[in-house]
Amino acid sequence: TKSGVTVGYLGGHEFAVVLEQVDSVTHVSTVLADLHERLHEPLTIGSTRVQPAIWAGVSLFPEDGYEVERLLDRAAAAADQAADIRDGRVHFYSSEKNAASVHALLLSSRLAHAIEADELRVHFQPIVNANSGEIEFAEALVRWEDPVHGLRFPNEFVSVAEQSGLIAALDRWVLTRACAQAALWCANGSANMPSVTINLSGAHLAGREGRFVARAIQNALENSGLAPTRLVIEITESRLVEVDPAMLQSLQVLREQGVRIAVDDFGTGYASLSYLERLPLDKLKIDQTFVAAIGRDARKEALLESILMLALRLGLTVVAEGVESEDQATFLVRRGCHLLQGYLFSHPVPPEEFIRLTKFWSLPLAAQRALSASGIKRPR
Repeated sequence: TKSGVTVGYLGGHEFAVVLEQVDSVTHVSTVLADLHERLHEPLTIGSTRVQPAIWAGVSLFPEDGYEVERLLDRAAAAADQAADIRDGRVHFYSSEKNAASVHALLLSSRLAHAIEADELRVHFQPIVNANSGEIEFAEALVRWEDPVHGLRFPNEFVSVAEQSGLIAALDRWVLTRACAQAALWCANGSANMPSVTINLSGAHLAGREGRFVARAIQNALENSGLAPTRLVIEITESRLVEVDPAMLQSLQVLREQGVRIAVDDFGTGYASLSYLERLPLDKLKIDQTFVAAIGRDARKEALLESILMLALRLGLTVVAEGVESEDQATFLVRRGCHLLQGYLFSHPVPPEEFIRLTKFWSLPLAAQRALSASGIKRPR
């Protein structure tokens, strides 16, 4: 104890610091920032230099509680948030952040149960060839039929799956079900059914674990009986920051077997463009933020045109997602992008509805007008 500061050892790697007679939060921040900086200084143990990692959380009396146990619990929760964010700052307890953490924890637990209890579903959205007007691909999109909250969309649970380590299981589930559904369509005589595209969204694609992804893809193909030529694997661009050589080799083997490889959300990640030369790619899928900017943002339009020119020069097929208006479709087709996906053509639908969609398919009138405006003359 020194000048109103008491330091105590709690056990394991945890210590508690008690500040008495505090005038303001600023005073607390100043004292703890100084302590944090001192504890973060490198140590020399024998001949080894060690850099300590410090995660500090703060709770305040009486705002965050009156009992010592509650104050310690809330300071620990703030320290956990600091460890997750890793921004080098001292974090104060926040009931809102704590509620979000509890919500994420509960959601990850329910999602794990949903995967085991078969509460997930795969819906399919058509990708249309502007030249022929026909559906050329079907993207598999996961949905969660939550018995409590109803149908949940990926933006509600994929990020939680990534943070909780469930994303590999989620990706395997989608891969298995989508391949099985596509194989069933083929087995039932639907020879003209489109190829299926599957987005593998997990962080496990990068680094050493990426080498196991190709094996999972091969297992899904073998177990379902789906021909490799009927499968397109989409890898989100942001996951290509770190590409393991073993993963590159595995993807090359898959491509040689007939599986096509695409980069999803192109233009939004931080990966070096060198991966366009390194990876065995067939397609680029333009992120919908660029499509949404058509007619609204001249700078993004210029970037979009550059992406299209780059892809064409590299011999890559381009898919535009999020196409919702006639003007967007016309703009894209006039600049050489002939594979379009979005609400202008169809929403994602369940498998049984998708097969009816393909059987009785005709372009929506708005899409017909857009393609006519782009100068495409489709065969009658």
